[in-house]
Amino acid sequence: MSLRARAQTFAPYFIVRALTQARTTSRPNRYSANRRATKSTIATGNSNQTTIQTIWVTIHHRIEKTSPSNQTIGAKMVSMAYRLLRIKVARGIALLRNARQSLTRVARLLYNRSPKAQQLLFRMLTLALLRHAKSSWDDLQLDDFERPLNERGRRAAPVMGRVIAERSLKPDLILCSTSQRTRETLDLARAQFDAVGSLAEFEDGLYLASADELLARVRTIGTEAKTVLLIGHNPGMHGLALTLARTGDAKSLNRLEEKFPTAALAVFTFPQMSWSEVGPAGGRLESFTTPRDQG
Repeated sequence: MSLRARAQTFAPYFIVRALTQARTTSRPNRYSANRRATKSTIATGNSNQTTIQTIWVTIHHRIEKTSPSNQTIGAKMVSMAYRLLRIKVARGIALLRNARQSLTRVARLLYNRSPKAQQLLFRMLTLALLRHAKSSWDDLQLDDFERPLNERGRRAAPVMGRVIAERSLKPDLILCSTSQRTRETLDLARAQFDAVGSLAEFEDGLYLASADELLARVRTIGTEAKTVLLIGHNPGMHGLALTLARTGDAKSLNRLEEKFPTAALAVFTFPQMSWSEVGPAGGRLESFTTPRDQG
C-alpha cells in the first residue's frame, strides 16, 4: 500500500484517537489544552486553518511517544494526511464562497427559461409600482403637495387594492410619498389587501422623485423585504417602469410604453437575490393593470 493510501486509510484513526482519547495524567499541559480547543472549535462548527494546525500538533505529540520506527512512519503519514486535509478544507471554503453565485446563476437560468418554475423554487424579488389615484384641482390656491383625491380617485384606489389582493401580493415593505394624494391612495387601497405585518414608510424623497432617484431608493431596500409596494408620482413612476422592463407580455409592455395613468399598477419580478443588484432592463413585467381594466 502506498504512503498516500495509508495516510488516507489510517489518518482518520489517528485524528479520532487524538481528539477523543483522554490522557492518563491529570496534569494540565499545552497538548491537552490544544485538544480541548480543537473539540470546542469542531463542536461549534468553526473549523479553520487554526483547527487543522491544532489537530496536527496533537497527533504529532502522540506519535512522539511511540517507538522510533513508528515515529518515522507515523510522522510521514500524518504529514500527508495534514496536506490532504488542507486541500479539502480549501476546496470546501471555495465552494461556500461560490454558493451564492451558483444560486444566482441557477435563478437567472430558470428565470429566462420559465419564470413560473423559478417562483416554485425561489421567493423572487417583487416590486409593485402604484401611481396615486386621480387628485383634485378644485382649489387652485392649494399647494400641489396638499392636493387630495377627487371622487374618481376615491373610487379607483379601493379597486386597485382588490387587484393587489387578487395578485396575491403581500408587501413586506410599503414605500409611500408623503403627499396627501399618495397617503389617501394607500389608505383606501390597503383596506382591500392583506397588509398585516407590512412595514409602511412615508418618505419626503419620493415626492415627485425622478426615475433615477426612485431606482436608487429601490436599490437600498434590505434583503429581508422580498415584496415591495411603491406609491409615487409621474413622470418618475412611468420612467422607472420603462427602465426596469425587459421581458413580459407584449401587449402589457406596449400599454406600459404608451402611458402610466393614475392608479395604474405595474408588477415586476427580478431574478436577483438582492435589491442592490436590480438595474435597468433587469425585470419582468408580470402585469400592468389600470382602473379602467376593472370596469
